[in-house]
Amino acid sequence: MKRITFLLALVLSTGMLFAQGEAPLAKGESQISFGIGYDSWLGLPMYGTYEYAVHPDVTVGTRLAFDLGGFDGMYIVGKADYHWNRLMGIPKEWDFYTGANLGGDIAFVKGGAGQFHFHVDLGGRYYFSDKWAINFEMGGATSFAALFGVSVKL
Repeated sequence: MKRITFLLALVLSTGMLFAQGEAPLAKGESQISFGIGYDSWLGLPMYGTYEYAVHPDVTVGTRLAFDLGGFDGMYIVGKADYHWNRLMGIPKEWDFYTGANLGGDIAFVKGGAGQFHFHVDLGGRYYFSDKWAINFEMGGATSFAALFGVSVKL
């Protein structure tokens, strides 16, 4: 049994080392994303995101979103994502990631108060050129959100 477990671990780790995927961003590169979506707390948000690659598989950044249906609120969050391309052998035209957002909501309506904002997200991009991509992300925790937009490498 130990030999089978060792052999399985060796095969899986070797496969991961020689995966043919490419990172969507090299370490030190950055990109911005912007678009619209749905958020159960915010309503119909417009958002902008900045991401910086601290590792070929990890980006950190920030997102600002505000309500288009009356400007009743906004949120600003810090964001960290793990990009699965290299580990899973995903072609460079695609970018699949999971991550988390942490920050605060601000309500502009009378009597509104800010609140803690936390999301775990799942997203993806399709690069239709060397710089431009369409993106989709959804997630939830303190609210549910689904966002759609475009990304551009800087």
